[in-house]
Amino acid sequence: RWSDGYPAFRVLGADESDLCPAIYDLARSKQWPLRELRRDGRTLESIFNNLVTQE
Repeated sequence: RWSDGYPAFRVLGADESDLCPAIYDLARSKQWPLRELRRDGRTLESIFNNLVTQE
């Protein structure tokens, strides 16, 4: 999806590990610009709301 004119991606790992350091290192080694990199702080409530509002 696009956010403010920039491509936005969500990367999911196999477990709850923080992938930010590995993604940052890869982007840096490839000289890819990063606008934002953060860990998603999803709560049980947000997961439930997402499930019940899916079409």
